[in-house]
Amino acid sequence: MNVYARVSLVSLAFVSFATFAQPREVSGRDDLQYYHTGQPVPAYMLADDNVVLNYQHYHLDKPMLGYEWVRGIEGEYLLVSTKSAILRRIEYRPNVPVETALRD
Repeated sequence: MNVYARVSLVSLAFVSFATFAQPREVSGRDDLQYYHTGQPVPAYMLADDNVVLNYQHYHLDKPMLGYEWVRGIEGEYLLVSTKSAILRRIEYRPNVPVETALRD
């Protein structure tokens, strides 16, 4: 294999890796970070009272199969895997009021 073929192969591998690498989202204050995408969230975050059922109210996308939206610590909404509790996405909705329960 000649030098040009090796260089092009290495550059192709680098470009393909850089294309698929996604930036990590981080949530929290400057001195304290609560969660990162690609990392599991604490178990208490997945409690039934923390799960967002009416995601349309908060202008969130429909969760993919096997995922659900949960409320974060500082008003974030987290898309989390139901099997592994791995955080996929963080969304901020500061101007949307919290939905109140419907009364009969």
